[in-house]
Amino acid sequence: MNGHGEREIRPFILDVPQQEVDDLAARLAATRWPDVRSAIGPRECRWATSER
Repeated sequence: MNGHGEREIRPFILDVPQQEVDDLAARLAATRWPDVRSAIGPRECRWATSER
């Protein structure tokens, strides 16, 4: 915090090996995401259906 009680934003360096980034990208690309309507239910997802 600075002298006025405000938090200061400071830059930082994130060092992740490219192999790890590539592995994460491949895993995300291979992920089978659930259908929104089945994940939260039809009542909560009326906007996702043609029935209104």
